[in-house]
Amino acid sequence: MTTRQPFQTRYANPSAILDPDIAIGDVIVCDISASMDEKSFEPTKTKRHVMHEALVSYLDIKRTHRPQDYVAIIAYETTATVCCPLLNIRCHSDQIRTALHRMEHLPVGDTSMKTGLRKVMGLVREDIGYGLLRNGIVRCLAYSDGYDSSTWAALWCARKLRRIGVLIETFGVGRDPTEVDEGFLRGIASSEDNFVHYRFLGDGDAVRETFLALANGGLTFDGSITPWTNTKR
Repeated sequence: MTTRQPFQTRYANPSAILDPDIAIGDVIVCDISASMDEKSFEPTKTKRHVMHEALVSYLDIKRTHRPQDYVAIIAYETTATVCCPLLNIRCHSDQIRTALHRMEHLPVGDTSMKTGLRKVMGLVREDIGYGLLRNGIVRCLAYSDGYDSSTWAALWCARKLRRIGVLIETFGVGRDPTEVDEGFLRGIASSEDNFVHYRFLGDGDAVRETFLALANGGLTFDGSITPWTNTKR
């Protein structure tokens, strides 16, 4: 009787790989719950506004520096909406930007990340044409500004995504870490050894710095940003 080995991908240790020409597929899972319209850490701006500005800059940087990459936009609250599927940033930058602006007009509800993660699973199943899981890497970039109503279901979805090779980065957005469920967000995030792909974003500079790094291919964990290292010989 043979013992079945646990499923792993070539990116089981994603922080240890980087080819500058590798294609990354980023699925951005955006919290549009009602609390995102509350005042943020910057005067006159809501949390939604701060995140929107950071994501617009992220797209601009991607288009200039990583034209081989793909981006998808998912908005979630009580339900989730795929604003756009995985599209190449060079060929479809206008369509992706339109999808980002579309979020401003969607209805709002409670925070339920499971709905967004289920949509991510659907997009990953459609990845056959791009082959990003086989030849590149797929990242789920998910942020939340509160306590989630779907804890166990969201954790189950995250476990399934990590198992098939998706790297999950999570972010808590708020003026204080107590405003978000950091334990939940760490549980959703990918981890290896003591490396956890979670970061709390408590001011505008942290938001902008983080998404600048993500646009250029960086990884985040517990308050720090680590660039990928090239292991090609």
